Amino acid sequence: MKYSFEEFRKDKKKFKVTGLLQQYGIGELPTHGRTRQMWDLDVNRLYVPLNVGKHWIYMCVNFVTRLIEVFDCEGMKHNKSVEPFAALIPRIVKAVQNSNSQQLNVKKYTISYAPMSLLNKSGSDYGVYALKHIECHLLGLDFSLVNDDNIREARQKIAYDLWEAANDHVFV
Repeated sequence: MKYSFEEFRKDKKKFKVTGLLQQYGIGELPTHGRTRQMWDLDVNRLYVPLNVGKHWIYMCVNFVTRLIEVFDCEGMKHNKSVEPFAALIPRIVKAVQNSNSQQLNVKKYTISYAPMSLLNKSGSDYGVYALKHIECHLLGLDFSLVNDDNIREARQKIAYDLWEAANDHVFV
């Protein structure tokens, strides 16, 4: 996304959505999770874990409301990392929905930072917190269910699930 955004900024009018961006938009990527579902047509929301330096945050992209909600356990803003998504996602949606693309708006999505109380007091396991918070958000559960008292078990469960998936012939 970062490199495509750099190309986009060079010449917005000539920028074309192709390759990886298009394949994600039609659900062909990632290959281990291929859905063949088109963004904003078959999919209403998209969850994106994002590494920002040595820290993990996540975003919930809502195609219906054109909103990117950013969640960070530290409560910081990451405009430089999130801006490419806000600018390129509408263009990806327009490119993959070629039959209706004349009517689709390529105006960038609104970015909103969700207030996060300091649940991660240890200052570690940000990746695990991001994944578990995605799960909570998706299921409508309170984020306080994931905290320093149970994050170790959550990390072990994620490791086990990844191990199982790596050895499952359906996923490999």
